Amino acid sequence: MLALAPVYLKAIPADPFTANGTLRYKRTGKTYVLYSVGPNGTDDGGTPSADDKASMPGTRSSSLRIGSGGDIVAGVNRR
Repeated sequence: MLALAPVYLKAIPADPFTANGTLRYKRTGKTYVLYSVGPNGTDDGGTPSADDKASMPGTRSSSLRIGSGGDIVAGVNRR
């Protein structure tokens, strides 16, 4: 993720589920995975949460389950 700032982003976005962490970015071949550690605070390597209604705080969804396992992955966990 550091390679994205400051060329593509002004700064690396904060992960709302960590006290001092940032969102994670992982290359997977020719694509990438952008994710938050999610409500359990554990980095599961970009494995999406089984809770298909999980979303980032501040979004329209209010069905986030505290303690849900897995990560909140961009483009996967959305309502």
